[in-house]
Order: sequence, then C-alpha cells, then structure tokens
Amino acid sequence: MTFALFEAALRAFDLPRYDTCWAPEQDIWLDDPELGPALRPGAETGSAVVNELGLRGPVLPLEKDPQTYRVLFIGDSTVFGLGVPLDETFAHLATSQLGALAPGLRSEYLIGAIPGSTSFQSRVLLERLLPYRPDLVVFYVGARNDPDRARYFKDSAWPARHARRQAAWHDVRTLRALEFMADAVWKKWLRRLRPRTWQARVPPDEFEANMEAMLEATRRAGVPALVLLPPYSESLVAHQKILPYYQDILRETAVAYGAPHTELQRIFAPHEESSVYFEDRIHPSAKGHRLIADEIVRVVREAGLAPR
Repeated sequence: MTFALFEAALRAFDLPRYDTCWAPEQDIWLDDPELGPALRPGAETGSAVVNELGLRGPVLPLEKDPQTYRVLFIGDSTVFGLGVPLDETFAHLATSQLGALAPGLRSEYLIGAIPGSTSFQSRVLLERLLPYRPDLVVFYVGARNDPDRARYFKDSAWPARHARRQAAWHDVRTLRALEFMADAVWKKWLRRLRPRTWQARVPPDEFEANMEAMLEATRRAGVPALVLLPPYSESLVAHQKILPYYQDILRETAVAYGAPHTELQRIFAPHEESSVYFEDRIHPSAKGHRLIADEIVRVVREAGLAPR
C-alpha cells in the first residue's frame, strides 16, 4: 500500500522528471542507443546547422568518384568547429589545401564530431562513417572531454543505460527515483574513494583501447590515419592534471600503429593564448583553426599521404 501511494504521489507531481540515464538540457539533443547524446538533424547550435547525419558539414554519397580525394575528420567540438563558420574550420581549410595539390582531383570532407563527445563516441562515429571510403582519417581526440570527470557514469556505460531506459521497470516512478538517488550517492561520495583517473568520462585504459580500436579499424579498411595531439592552454592543464596521460597515450598508440602524428601544442605555444583560443581557452579561434590546418597539410605531405 505504501509503495502504491508513493508511486501515485510521484506520478501526480510528475516526478522524477528525468533520470541519470538521460537528462538533456536542450531540445537539440536526441538519445542515440550507441552514442548517448546525439544532435537532432536540422537543429542549430552556435553557427552550425546539424545535417541529416546528426553532424556538421556536407553529407556525401556513399559512392565515391575515383577522381575524388575524401578526408574524414573524427573528434569533438573543435573538429565540429564550435564558434567558427564552416569554411573557417580546419577540416574545410586543410581539405581545400590538400585538394589544391592535385588540381585534377576533387577534394571533399566529412566531419565525424559532436560537441562534448569523447573517444567513445568517436569510435562509434568512425564505424558509421568508414563506409564512405575516405582516403585519409584525421583524429583529434583526447583534448578535454575524455579526462573530464564523469557526471554520473562512464561514457562506455551509455548503451547499457539506454537499454535500461527501455525496460518496463523504468516506467515505475518509484524505481526510477531509487535509481536516481543511488546514482547521486555514487557521484557525490562513493566514487571519490577511487583514483581520479578512474573517475574520468573515459579512463586512460579505455581511452587507449578506443584509440587502438580506431587505428586498427582504419588499418583494416586500408585507410591511412593522422593523429593530432590537441593543444592545451595553461588553464586547461591546471584544471585537468591528468591530461598528460592522454597525450602520452595518443603519442604511443600512433607510433605503435605506424600512424603519423603531430603535437599541436608546438605550433600554438609561440602565440598568445588569447589569439589562438576563444575566451574559454579550450576551443581554437579562427586563427587556431588555420594553424591546425596548415600543420595537417605539412604532416600529410611529409608522410607521403597527399593526393596526386
């Protein structure tokens, strides 16, 4: 009887209105069974309009003309180009420059990135977009989101959490409230007993596994990969002291798989942070995007991966 009364009260007041499995703050988001939060096609975020794939930029046909050089960019909000027009993103700029090296070829690109995403989402997006047969995959992952502290649970738990939301018991408000309270206790107290690296959205061991899986996937597909080690501002490193773990993993994994890599901090360091980042000191400005694009072209040419 008590359970029934409590359940009736929760339903009368429409509580809880959300749960830790899914609590979108804006209506631009969809709940994807693999990705977790995914952008709604047609939504607008910043200066971007989300395309029919739930991404940004051109939607290309699966079939590729032999006279086309196609680049796939995989990553987070920086790859998405948060804060800059599409034609000022490093994806657009680098692809245009690479295309100019072979006038007889048409150059085009795909952006496989969602703001706020980690290597977990990048791995899913790579699997979805490799059938577009890119000639080169450029990775920009591990910049900030992977080492960020998880809100309630690790990103790798998204598929299981989604499945729970579809279960019949999740419609019982009392059980959903108990789930929420258990997650809140875990978030506020219990998880603090574990090492900081374990509390990340994607802990270092899972990040390494994701990078290995992505580089192995490009290798199996016969597609060369370029690994970018994201730049970092002083304030970001101060806030995320475990960030160097992820830089080391990127470097070591790229070497292990024979993928060319470059450390973007080297080209950002000579510039004032205010000129290469927006005020958040996380997302590159238009100038930062130009620097990254130039570096991509340089490395691609030196590695012999440029179109001919």
